[in-house]
Amino acid sequence: MTKKIILTGFKPFGFYHYNPTEECVNYFGFKISIPQIEIIPLVLPCSYFGAFDLLSKTIDTEKPDAIISMGLSSSVPCIRIETVFRNLMKGKYPDSNHYAPFGVKINEKGNAREFLSPQANHLFLANKLHLEDIPIELSANADTFICNSLGYLTTKKILEENLPIHNMFIHIPFTDDYKEKVELEPSKIFLEKEKFYKAIKLLIKNIC
Repeated sequence: MTKKIILTGFKPFGFYHYNPTEECVNYFGFKISIPQIEIIPLVLPCSYFGAFDLLSKTIDTEKPDAIISMGLSSSVPCIRIETVFRNLMKGKYPDSNHYAPFGVKINEKGNAREFLSPQANHLFLANKLHLEDIPIELSANADTFICNSLGYLTTKKILEENLPIHNMFIHIPFTDDYKEKVELEPSKIFLEKEKFYKAIKLLIKNIC
């Protein structure tokens, strides 16, 4: 049986002119095929609520088995699997709609859960990547920018609607093919693109 997997990335944001997650989505969505898996590519706007609105509509239409979402964080030292999302919005940059919340709740209902965990076997997936010599870490802090909001709202929808969907979110640094295009602070690293794409392929094949 063919499995449907939504793969999401983001458009550039802040002062960045590039976002490697956008390129990755287009590569896996349009340039390669994986047996018995249908990849649904989705490049999202960097908007606290607009990104989820587009993903939510795609979930309703496509009824996927899994969702793998990716975001750029130039400060992470490797591929980072996020295991917790927080009900909070606060970021260094305004979003694509010029919205710049500072300490605002994503879900302002009084009974809203402060923390939500995505519905994937993170330890199993992290070990799969580790065994292939891919730099990986688990994180319990997805920060409070748009990536966190997307993860929180996606998990909230899955739980509230009792959807049989595995979902996860990963942060990545810039990949090494951007070395001539992006100037990073000395403490930041470039990830090997080959290992990044190998990791995504492994996650696609093993998330469900």
